[in-house]
This record gives sequence, C-alpha cells and structure tokens, in this order.
Amino acid sequence: MIREITVKNFYSFKEKNKISFMVNKKTPCTDAYVDSTNKERLTKILACFGPNASGKTNLLKIIPFISWFINDSFNLKPDEKIPFSKFLFEKKNKEPAEISICFDHLNKIYRYSISMNEFQVLNESLHVYESKSFKYLFKRAWSESRNQYSFLAQNYGQTKSFAEPVKKRKNASALSIALQYEHEESKSITAYFSNISTNVRKNDKPDTQDEVHFLQLFTSAKYFNENPDHMNQAQKLLTKFDLGLTAVKTEEIGKKTDVKPLDTSENSDNSKVYFPFGVHIGKDKSKHKLAFFLESHGTQHLYVLLRKILPVLNNGGIAIIDELEDDLHPHIIRSIIDLFISRKSNPKNAQLLFSSHSIEIMKYLDKYQVLLVEKDEYGCSRMLRLDEIKGVRSDDNIYAKYDSGAYGAIPNI
Repeated sequence: MIREITVKNFYSFKEKNKISFMVNKKTPCTDAYVDSTNKERLTKILACFGPNASGKTNLLKIIPFISWFINDSFNLKPDEKIPFSKFLFEKKNKEPAEISICFDHLNKIYRYSISMNEFQVLNESLHVYESKSFKYLFKRAWSESRNQYSFLAQNYGQTKSFAEPVKKRKNASALSIALQYEHEESKSITAYFSNISTNVRKNDKPDTQDEVHFLQLFTSAKYFNENPDHMNQAQKLLTKFDLGLTAVKTEEIGKKTDVKPLDTSENSDNSKVYFPFGVHIGKDKSKHKLAFFLESHGTQHLYVLLRKILPVLNNGGIAIIDELEDDLHPHIIRSIIDLFISRKSNPKNAQLLFSSHSIEIMKYLDKYQVLLVEKDEYGCSRMLRLDEIKGVRSDDNIYAKYDSGAYGAIPNI
C-alpha cells in the first residue's frame, strides 16, 4: 500500500507538498482503514477536491509517472527528454523536480526517491526500513566533473551485470535498466508499481488512440473478453445501475487489419477486435442488442471505469481516477467507494485516489480522506488534507462547511 508521497517542482507544485495515506489512531474503526506493516493505520480512500485548474490532475499524475519511470523509462531513446514538466511560471527555474514515495511491499516498508530535470536523473535511491531507520539498497548520483554516475548498492543482490549501464544512462531509472538484466530484486519492486490503474496520462507524450473514449470501449471489451470473471463482476454492477440493461456481451467484430485505427498497443498481440453490446428486453419479452456507443454516457463511462478498478480490487494496488463522477449518479460513486472499503470486494486492501467536482461525495468521507487542492495567484498549487486544518472536528458536516467556503479550495466566483 502507498503510505506517503512528497513532491516538489513537478508540474504546478513548485514548493514541497505531501500526499499522505497515513492516519492517526483517532480515525473511525471502519473497514475504510487498515493496519500497515508496522501497525500504523492507512486509509484506502483519498479524494481530491478543489476549483478548476487548481492542480488536481497534476497531483494525480505523480504516481502514474513514477510507475512509468520505474518500469518503462529504459524504452526512451538515450538522447530523448524525460516526458514531464517542472513548474513553468518562473523564468529562472533551474531547480530539479523531486519525488519520494513510501510504500508497503512484501511486509517491508520501502522508500523510492528521484531528483531529475527534463534531460537526466540527478539522484535516485531505494531504501528499506529496518531496525527503526531507513537503510539504502541502492543510490546513484550524477557527478558533473566526472560526467557519469556513482552507483552504490547494499544488500541489493547481484548488481554487477547492470552497474556500468546505470552509470551511463541519463534518462532512465536504475530499476528499468536492471530489468533488462533480469535482476530479481528490481523485478519485485517494479512488479509492485505495475499494479496501478489510471485514466490519467503517465507522462507528457501525446495522447494515443486508445486514450480516446470511443476506443477505450474497444480496449475494455478486449480486456473483459480475456477476463470472464471480471466481466461477470462488471455485468452485475452495470445491470444494477442501468435499469434497462439485462446483460452485457462482448463480440468479435473483425480483425485489427480491417479496422486500422484500432491497431493500438493493447490490440497489438491479438488480431481480433472486440466490442461491447448491451442486451435489453422489450415489452413483448423480445431481446434487443444495442452497440455500446448507443448506451447512455454514464453506462459507457462505468464500463470503462470498471475495467480500471476491478483488476486493482482483485490483485491489489491503487486505482487513480480523475473526475470519478463523470456522467455518474452520486449513488453509483458511493457504490464504487464502498467496493474499496468492503473487505469482501477488496480482500487485498487496494487503494483509491481520485479527484471530483461533486462535493456531495464528502458526505460519505471522513476528514482523513479529503485532500484539498488550491492554486495561488502565481500558479503554485498546494495540497492539504482536511484533518491538518486546525479546528476541523470528526463530527463536523464537512460537506456543508466546505460548500460555505470555511476550508478554502473553492472557486473564486
């Protein structure tokens, strides 16, 4: 589980900010919270609220970017820029971006940290918590005078095979380099960061076709066709919330060579193209099949959303969803949150981090689960968890108080 993230000079977050899933012992005794590796409590749910352009999406980019950088940055060309942005509204901003993420994995607590600019990694390290302190497993630092990295590894298995490449490759993580050499310890860490599902772009590369909503229906259909258990779960939820829908079927509609725009990475390993259809019962008991792009926007969105969250609920990890309420009724949003809270539907303590403009959702959350995001007049975003505001009580009507402007982070209208 994710414990805590700190970020600095990353997109609109110029100053150091913290996202924490760690809570104190005063939190309610509900299944929304779970004991971590060292018995500290963590929340499964964290929701971001704030005005338009306050930085909510930039906040949600942090974990997907780290996931991509740890796993896939080796795929960049050696002279290619690292696809992210530092804080833009400062001409002489020569400071590096900094991200640190602390997480539980295999009954241990790890901390991964990175300092970088658009062209190269400056510092990178992985620590593990042992005997009441963090001890490094590896660390590398750029030496301008020597024009290469120093790389130190301690208790990190056999690193000889990839130590030299790590000292030379500027725009790739040490972990992604180690993966090329089948390094077991690195494979374990990168596998953890593979259990992240999101509708947020992982980096600043241009949108690919499968990120367009219509094409997401195709990739979701392909996924559900290959994972019938998840399809059954999705069908139960879809038919529950759409009163006219009695079933959802996935059908092969051709080959990817027949439909060239659908030749996305998710379809590249399979020549078959699939599409979802809704099944409806007429008044005369006759069955009618409806292509999913003719279903309501809410039903389409929920179908694509379930493809994002069901794997996380079943396998563990974290789902990061921007604008969770998009085209969905508030009762459906509450049901999605309940899926993560329930021990039955979430046996591996998956987490949900999401943004929303639907402030009614606050009625279902505690002050430890609400993250407020706002931006100052100079374009700097900052975040603050609601329980960090002095005077906020556990029994406060946080929805009413936020709506009245008592906590800030609302549009200036």
